[in-house]
Amino acid sequence: MGHVLIMLITASLFVIPWAVVSSYSMEPTLEVGDLVIMMPPSQNCGSLLNHVAIYYSPQFGDYIVHRVIAINNAQGCTYIFKGDANPVPDPYPVPHGNVVGVVTFVIPN
Repeated sequence: MGHVLIMLITASLFVIPWAVVSSYSMEPTLEVGDLVIMMPPSQNCGSLLNHVAIYYSPQFGDYIVHRVIAINNAQGCTYIFKGDANPVPDPYPVPHGNVVGVVTFVIPN
């Protein structure tokens, strides 16, 4: 899984959410040690399709950074994620409320 270490940088009066990639599941898009800057996800369910996002997985007890490959509106807006280097999608659908951020900028290792 594409585990990440999520940190928050407080600069002046605003917070910059960022994470460090800690697995190989998103190569070549993201590599271990890359710093990703994220923004909160849109409330529009369809806006995340094909974007790299970070979600909390209660099944693994960790944050995962993978790409949204499908959306299921019939189940109240759930997403199917997949690491770019993984042969199969992640095993569980992810509810919109578990998505903590969308990757908007990458600072390479």
